[in-house]
Amino acid sequence: MGEWISVLTEPEKTLKDEKAKASFNGMLSNIIKVGLIFGLIMGLTYSIIARDMGVVIWVFSQWLGPAMMVGSGAVVISLLVATPVVLLIMFLLNQLITWMTSKILGGKGSLTEQAYLSSIVVAGVFMLFVFLIGLGVLMQYYMHAAASTFLPFMFLFSALYGLYLGTLALKETHDLDTSTVVLMLVLSLILGQVPYML
Repeated sequence: MGEWISVLTEPEKTLKDEKAKASFNGMLSNIIKVGLIFGLIMGLTYSIIARDMGVVIWVFSQWLGPAMMVGSGAVVISLLVATPVVLLIMFLLNQLITWMTSKILGGKGSLTEQAYLSSIVVAGVFMLFVFLIGLGVLMQYYMHAAASTFLPFMFLFSALYGLYLGTLALKETHDLDTSTVVLMLVLSLILGQVPYML
């Protein structure tokens, strides 16, 4: 997990060093860990809100009847199980589309290299995002600053830095210049939307 931090502080060196270690299992491990951490955070956040506000979630299901009440514990467990699975499926589909696009544009890297380096970027940006959100909450609690004012900027900063790191990862993987990687990302985004249009 040290590469999650080093990709934020020394991205080019980290991506170059990690490319030699690329493996499907390494990618799988990174994405599942991020999914578990994110699922836990979402579940605990829901539990705190539900406890403080007396909220009860109604889950409608075809299999379980018209409605059932779900307690906080069930939500936490559901999110711990579902979040890594959904994140992994979305990540793999995105990687496959991006890799196919890279091959059209002359990319040289393997799908495993691309997915592994991208998983490190996803994990690093996720940790940055969690840190910034935590900082915003602390600012609001201790300094009575309107953290909600800063949240959009924190989201934007995380997203832009993630896009920059993702670009570096794709450049390292496929040995392409920046303009080709940007074109690859735009084409991947367009191709990724095609299934939703059908």
